[in-house]
Amino acid sequence: NSGTRTPLKSHSVTTNLSSILSANTFNEFRFGWWRTEATNDRPFTENWNERLGIRNAPIEKLAKDRARGYSVITITGYSSLGPSSNTPQDNLQRSILLANSLMIQKSAHSIKLGGEYRNGRIYRYVNQQSMGVLTFNGSYTAERPNAPASRGTTGNALADLLLGYANGVNYSNLVGEHLILPYYALFVQDDIKVSPRLTINAGLRWELFVPAVMPNIDQAPNSQLGWYRVPWVNGITPDQEGMIYPKHSRDRGGAPLDINNLGPRLGIAYK
Repeated sequence: NSGTRTPLKSHSVTTNLSSILSANTFNEFRFGWWRTEATNDRPFTENWNERLGIRNAPIEKLAKDRARGYSVITITGYSSLGPSSNTPQDNLQRSILLANSLMIQKSAHSIKLGGEYRNGRIYRYVNQQSMGVLTFNGSYTAERPNAPASRGTTGNALADLLLGYANGVNYSNLVGEHLILPYYALFVQDDIKVSPRLTINAGLRWELFVPAVMPNIDQAPNSQLGWYRVPWVNGITPDQEGMIYPKHSRDRGGAPLDINNLGPRLGIAYK
């Protein structure tokens, strides 16, 4: 059985509150929450490798409850056997949005100012070839196994499989991440009615994209989340070159915090 099961679950909640504060002041508050969960799973409940005599896959030691099904078996000249090598996969994304904007009408000015906050979370947990990928290409049943030309033309991959002689075996580890990605923004905008025919629109927006942090870094000490320091860039000297990895749950892996994201806006409308 080489299929996969992919259940998808998605939930969201949104709300909006509009308030008239005075004759010329209006406020709007928005809240949003959504969660999407996707799982690619094997259609098995037991470890078939034990039945087939394929032992010591890394997953059997790391997370025995995820050791389901059997290794992918690749046979030269035939279709592969087994489920996807990178399953099970657990994927979860969740995000919260808080936003508020205040609008003030004063003579020729229509002023709008406000802010926004988003908190995104990404969680992934993947069996990456942790049950193994076995390759049979006929090398061991060739007429002259030690001669490359003979191995490529005379062997029978299916016979190698029946003998249990794999030409190659690939194993990997469990991989995954749990990231938090905060986002902040502030803005101000003014629509100025210079004349009945001319309107000028001017505004400024500031955004802060906080580099991802890992709340459970103690559970993933070998995470690939990090920052490569390049010599002569941002004051980095040659002796400081190299990868910087997170040391605690609020560490951004050495990634700099860019607080200078300013976006001006200018527009003219004439009729």
